Amino acid sequence: MLSVIYGTGIEGMRNIMLMDAEAYIMFGDCALWLEAEDNSYRICAINEGILIGYPDRRVIFNTSAYADDEKTPLPPPDPKVLATHAASAQVVNLSGVREYMEEIVPNAAEAPWTME
Repeated sequence: MLSVIYGTGIEGMRNIMLMDAEAYIMFGDCALWLEAEDNSYRICAINEGILIGYPDRRVIFNTSAYADDEKTPLPPPDPKVLATHAASAQVVNLSGVREYMEEIVPNAAEAPWTME
């Protein structure tokens, strides 16, 4: 798993998802995560009120988009990375780390973080 996160795999097409700006911020803040169910993912959040704007709380990744002119289908996101994010989000929220993070670094999801 570390090789996916810290290696070249993290920037691969297998770890790209498109989402609206609000979902992106909530996902980055660990306020929103995806949990695997059958052949789809359930959208979960720290507060059900966050999900009011998302009537269909399921995500199904399809491979109808192509990576190149050769019609190579784009792979869905790595389930291990999504599971790791879901577990991390739940730990952050259940442990109280979220409030600590918000005090130390306001707007953390919008900060230009770099990993070196």
